[in-house]
Amino acid sequence: MIGAAYLSGCKKDIVTPENAFPATEVFSLYSDPDGTLWAGTVE
Repeated sequence: MIGAAYLSGCKKDIVTPENAFPATEVFSLYSDPDGTLWAGTVE
């Protein structure tokens, strides 16, 4: 499973091609202990 975690407010959304990596935001990738891959935004 791949998702995007918005670090402020801990909102998590499923990544789609439209929201995965907006050019206006800085992302860092990390994984949960169960292996789920998340993209965290710096907001």
